[in-house]
Amino acid sequence: MNLFELREKLKYLESERINLDNEILKTKREIEKLSPFSKEQKIELFKSLFIGRYDVFAKYWISSDGLKKGYSPTTYTFKGNDYIPISNEIIQQHLQGKIRLGTYVVVNQNMAKFLVIDLDKTSFIEDSKAINKISLSLGLKPLFELSKSGNGIHIWYFFELPIKAKDARKLGDIIITKAMDSSSGIDMTSYDRMFPNQDFVSPDALGNLVALPLHYGSRYENKTVFIDINTMQPFENQWEILQNISKISFYQVAAILKEHLLNSNNDENLIPWEIKQEKPLVFPKITKAILYDALYIEKQNLSKEVLNKLQRLSSFSNPEFFVLQNLRKSTFNTPRIITSFDINEKYIIVPRGFTQKIINLFNSNKAQLTIEDKRFIKSIHKLNFTLTLKDEQKLALGKILVQDYSILIAPPGFGKTAIAAAVIEKRKVNTLILVNKSNLLDQWIERLCEYFQIDIKTIGKLGNGKKKLNSSLDIATLQSLKNKPELIEEYSQIIIDEVHHIPAVSFEVPLKRFKGKFILGLSATPARQDGMHPIMFMQCGEIAYESKKEIKKVHTLKTVISTFEALSDDFSLILNEMVENFDRNNLIISEIEKLKDRNILVLSERIEHLNILYHLLDAKKIKSTLIHGGLKSKMKKEFLKEANSSSIILSTSSFIGEGIDFSHLDAIVLAMPISYWGRIVQYLGRIGRNGQDCVAIDFFDENTPILRSSFHKRQRGYKKMGYVPTNGKGLF
Repeated sequence: MNLFELREKLKYLESERINLDNEILKTKREIEKLSPFSKEQKIELFKSLFIGRYDVFAKYWISSDGLKKGYSPTTYTFKGNDYIPISNEIIQQHLQGKIRLGTYVVVNQNMAKFLVIDLDKTSFIEDSKAINKISLSLGLKPLFELSKSGNGIHIWYFFELPIKAKDARKLGDIIITKAMDSSSGIDMTSYDRMFPNQDFVSPDALGNLVALPLHYGSRYENKTVFIDINTMQPFENQWEILQNISKISFYQVAAILKEHLLNSNNDENLIPWEIKQEKPLVFPKITKAILYDALYIEKQNLSKEVLNKLQRLSSFSNPEFFVLQNLRKSTFNTPRIITSFDINEKYIIVPRGFTQKIINLFNSNKAQLTIEDKRFIKSIHKLNFTLTLKDEQKLALGKILVQDYSILIAPPGFGKTAIAAAVIEKRKVNTLILVNKSNLLDQWIERLCEYFQIDIKTIGKLGNGKKKLNSSLDIATLQSLKNKPELIEEYSQIIIDEVHHIPAVSFEVPLKRFKGKFILGLSATPARQDGMHPIMFMQCGEIAYESKKEIKKVHTLKTVISTFEALSDDFSLILNEMVENFDRNNLIISEIEKLKDRNILVLSERIEHLNILYHLLDAKKIKSTLIHGGLKSKMKKEFLKEANSSSIILSTSSFIGEGIDFSHLDAIVLAMPISYWGRIVQYLGRIGRNGQDCVAIDFFDENTPILRSSFHKRQRGYKKMGYVPTNGKGLF
């Protein structure tokens, strides 16, 4: 057959396909016409199943340029709260394809008549089948609706009578969790969200909405229709399927929650002797494992339940997912669960930081985990540590040395660097010290030279323009490892300063390549604002010692009322306004002037803000030192030297927050708002290093809601560091 004949054949086949599509469409319409359900019956059935709130509905819209789209509640006017109630005519328009509807799920503030699980990523078919299998085992028969895009599924569960939204969500959690447990290959990466999305909706709010099925335009593309999950084909008569659905009774829900609440002791509906105890795990007597860059556990003889337990130990809920969910934003490409395990044909691979935890798990089940240690180790000549440690430092050192992977948590000024040096002396292996900022490289080198009485050339350096390592005792920035992650494989021990930065993907990836025997993390606080700190423990081990020394000094917190009022509600734009606000900047200068007998650290998030404050001080003939990460290395070094005797230092919080040590400082002025209390702890740790009584100046921008909120959030940090408010505004 020549090219012309092939093209003619293709034309013929395409025309036949069009004819077949038209015939299929025509047949479907005839089936609809012959349906035993009248138009009114269909609308009533649809309304009884799918409409949540009757007093309001949402309508889909697309902007004129096509760039924006979404659902909004329909109102009579532009006031925004005079909602139009749902009606049969509106439902009919949806079913005819004239409009596309969404319904608000939570009724009467805390009740729901259905549960919907939304799956919308590549594994949605496999995950849907796992959910169906679990649902059937629980006596539930959900309906599966193919989404508008055709690349996802809504799984619907209908209740005989509305139940508490809280209970509907618990039911959904049980179904998803059991589906994950049912097969070691299922991790529910397609899970997007659940409706209802909240336990409670305030009287003046609407809560989350779910898009409604059976839209005419989508229906004839075989989308927004209900399908047989086993064949992925639409049911021939959608209305007959809906008419005969199996609804879930209140008693079924109660029984499932009681039996399967995953040993949730805090459930208010259960009393202790009614709580179902977890089925004991059955372990083989001996299991082999290899400790290398992670813990490789042979899975051949492990039961499905044990594998699931190991997977769960190496996983945690993703805080970002729930933040987006609460903000009613899309959770697409944001996993609900962060998993840090891997599985291949022979091993389940779990993070090395959980090695001891997993050994304990096997031991507690009267099983033995035999570990072959293949970690890299290279001895070096002993370095003589010349400093005498204090009693608490000795206690911390002892706790660290008995653990291969560990973290030391202690406030600034505790002497974490000195303890790290003592660890290097005791272990006598080649060591790489990792720091987050280039300015800390020189500081670490200076301290180690002092503690070991060695020449500066003895210590290798990578970062800040230097690339000379000696593979014995080296210091590098975390950023420098991004381009050369293989370097980390040459060391027996790594010590990570400000270890709470490790959960960042760019830092975690090279760290996973470490094959040495020892890891020590150092930090003032293990908490992270994004909630990703479990990754730190997975890679670096548990906290070996946390200093909880009582604060004997009483420090003062002065809160200054600011009349600043932002025009924007975007935080970044608010900071832009704040930088240029004349009255607020002069208020800051006024407070600095009142601290004339103190040595002051002035912190801001923006370099341009510091420049303005510097010039305002200069105009009043008040000398100050301006230092930040944007300066060239030579200038930075000069200013750092000058800052050691300066009575006013202006700096960015990012530059000064970690490792910079000016022991003469005894006052801090926070020129810009900070929300996270952990950062407050960090910054307050930069002053009072010699045990001085300190004062902190905070500005309360009470006229801007987002700034008012951040003020209250950071009070916890002041309390933790022993700061007492001089007026009623420091609310702990």
